[in-house]
Amino acid sequence: MLIRSEAPADLVRLDQWWRDTLANPQQADQLQQWREQGLITLSLVATDDMGSTLGHIAVVDAQSEDNAQLIAVWFS
Repeated sequence: MLIRSEAPADLVRLDQWWRDTLANPQQADQLQQWREQGLITLSLVATDDMGSTLGHIAVVDAQSEDNAQLIAVWFS
């Protein structure tokens, strides 16, 4: 298993993985929005020797409406 930083070439594969493999299109949409807004501060991908996705973790650093600092970690 290889754990590495997310690369631009991973974006389509990760989106498809969240939607199909995990059957979670809402989280895929949310991750895409955060990515477009530049809110993901760390994104790691776990792959097997053939390059298939085994896991993904995304860390989002944001502020709430009352200026509280929030950190969200999404993984699977």
